[in-house]
Amino acid sequence: MDNNVEYDILFATGGYDNSINMWQPATGICSKTFQHSESQVNALAFSPDGRYLAAAGYKRVRLYNPQLPPNSIATSVEFMCNVNAIGFNDKSQWIYTCGEDGSAKIIDLRAKGSNVIRLFQDKYSLSAMILDKRQYEVVLANEKGQIHIWDLRNNGNTMHWPDTQAGAINSLSMNAEGNMLAALNSQGNLMVYSIPDNSISKMVPRATTQAHSSYGLKVEFSPDSTTVVTCGADCKINVIKTADLSSIATHSLPSMKWVWDCAFSADSNFLVTASSDGTARLWNLSSGEVIRQYQGNQKPLTCLAFRDRSLDNYH
Repeated sequence: MDNNVEYDILFATGGYDNSINMWQPATGICSKTFQHSESQVNALAFSPDGRYLAAAGYKRVRLYNPQLPPNSIATSVEFMCNVNAIGFNDKSQWIYTCGEDGSAKIIDLRAKGSNVIRLFQDKYSLSAMILDKRQYEVVLANEKGQIHIWDLRNNGNTMHWPDTQAGAINSLSMNAEGNMLAALNSQGNLMVYSIPDNSISKMVPRATTQAHSSYGLKVEFSPDSTTVVTCGADCKINVIKTADLSSIATHSLPSMKWVWDCAFSADSNFLVTASSDGTARLWNLSSGEVIRQYQGNQKPLTCLAFRDRSLDNYH
């Protein structure tokens, strides 16, 4: 396979039916299914170059190739419990991931086999993880509402805003410019931080709002940074204005259950979601309408991966 080949849009969903479905976004057709028989799928991520699909499950991370027959292509790194978060660096050279056992790992894909080159250990379950714009500081969040900053250059750790009363932080998102961080916790609180000079170690609280009446599950900045979307156990999708955290719209459906995951299209106009009713949906955010449904998973969907490079040729 040519390493320079890029694929404009890749879309996958996973959950409790021990499989990962790849979808044609425009048609709603399932184009491929990867069997993930050892466990449920907790998190998914495409590499920026489109060559890998990483799946986090129970005790393990597996890699798949979206363009080849549906087989695992690399052995995973072992954890003691569920793996909760996963992602790639900008150059698709390594994976960052964390889990319920309190460990966070950097896995080098350039070595023969997967190689853990950095290790972070917390005494609490790690629930969310994100890499900064400069690619050497990692933000980690745990079940106690604590935020850690892990500097990969010196393997250092700084704890920010330890708060055992805030509830678990279930999701983190950073905007494209790298100057804002959003966190969503189990009490449905959306917390936004400013990041001066793109340095996470300098970040300061900016604003907090109640986004959901129960568990907050996912937060995501739009690519143009003008909006932030939250999803939760109240079966709602909230579209919020980044500038002042005022509500733009709330979307829901009678048939929709917990909304676990979401991702924006490259133009910030559309949103894909994954829900416990086993259905992924494509939303037109300006109208609030569902314009496509992706049905094929037999049990609750808990995660999705969406890579949209459709606008790359226009920049």
